[in-house]
Amino acid sequence: MKDLAYPVHKLMRGYYVRLEYLGPSELVAELERNIRNSDGIFKFMTVKLAEHADEEVA
Repeated sequence: MKDLAYPVHKLMRGYYVRLEYLGPSELVAELERNIRNSDGIFKFMTVKLAEHADEEVA
């Protein structure tokens, strides 16, 4: 648990999770759909790190 920068649903503490993965755009869409349907996740952000990724580095 960490202090949040501002209240989210009247809560001031929450978990921060960083998930890095390699996959096609369909995977991103499906992951975001599942996150939106989850009751315990109030905010999320998806960031594209590179146009092309080297699988051996990931």
